[in-house]
Amino acid sequence: RRPVYVMRDVTPQREAESRAEELLQAIDQSPDWVMLLRADGAIERVNAGVERSSGYPRVELVGTQVRRLAATRHDESVLSQLLEAGREGRARREILSIRRPAG
Repeated sequence: RRPVYVMRDVTPQREAESRAEELLQAIDQSPDWVMLLRADGAIERVNAGVERSSGYPRVELVGTQVRRLAATRHDESVLSQLLEAGREGRARREILSIRRPAG
């Protein structure tokens, strides 16, 4: 028997990974709030702007529901509208009051 060798060009995959990493670095450096949310409203990623403005560390936010940050019922309604826009693929920008951590 002879050995079988399989070769595959992974250049396109590596290039896509590199572009994704560059985008994430740009998001992290933005002074604006940038949050990546899952369809169910769970926080997937936040940038440093969120940490600075909200007072919450990233590790405390990631995996929790974005509604946790809503300071009022109005803000809960706006967050619901933001999530709906995201599910529909529409961009939306809002101003919210946030609930800051105790202490």
